[in-house]
Amino acid sequence: MLQAVLIDFDGTLMNTDEVVLRSWEHTYRELGRKVPSAEEIRLTFGEPLRRSMEYIFPDVPVDESLAIYRKYNMARFLDYAKPYPGMVELIDRLRERGVPTALVTSRLRNTTYIGLEHFDLVRRFDAILTEDDIEASKPDPGPVYWTLRKLGVPFEESPSWAAEGRSPGQKEQVLMIGDSIYDIQCCENAGISSMLVGWTNTLAIPEEDGGIAIGSAGRQLPATTANGETVHPDYILYRADAFDRIL
Repeated sequence: MLQAVLIDFDGTLMNTDEVVLRSWEHTYRELGRKVPSAEEIRLTFGEPLRRSMEYIFPDVPVDESLAIYRKYNMARFLDYAKPYPGMVELIDRLRERGVPTALVTSRLRNTTYIGLEHFDLVRRFDAILTEDDIEASKPDPGPVYWTLRKLGVPFEESPSWAAEGRSPGQKEQVLMIGDSIYDIQCCENAGISSMLVGWTNTLAIPEEDGGIAIGSAGRQLPATTANGETVHPDYILYRADAFDRIL
């Protein structure tokens, strides 16, 4: 039985694609750089923002480029961002069943709460982790461990424990829903189950009917980045209302 469901913010709970795209375009313009195509900018989606800034603008102090991006993003966030269809209802169904829910995001606290408060989402989570709360970012397992401590869910701080069966049920008891390779790798590193959303723009995934795809030892679910790196989530969720099939 699920003891906790962790949910990513950008690209999973909230459709922030447009505001993220426009924030990047604004940053390029403010730094006097040529604005690349939307497709090229979207290749950064899912990455920790600081990491992207460091390699895209190596000659600019990262705090300077981050400040430009974040000022615009905060000012325009509610103009473009909104929850994905069915995700708020999914959280409510989980809570009705007594399953604790937590938000685990690499976004800063201020813009995270702008969206959460506007859409009445704060009260729906038993724990909320933002970039301000922990130094480690996904794919490091630290965000998962921090959140499980907050929820009071027992766990082992090593995926090998789960893999070797010495942490009974850990992989079956904790699930994280995300949209990027970093989310899936974070789950693998923490020894919990991973669910990739089918509406992600960060990974190429196979189309499938039925609303949800369930992986197994004999059936891996591939998801591939633009540079060819592949991960294998335990589930792919194409429609939020199909989540109940695994409950």
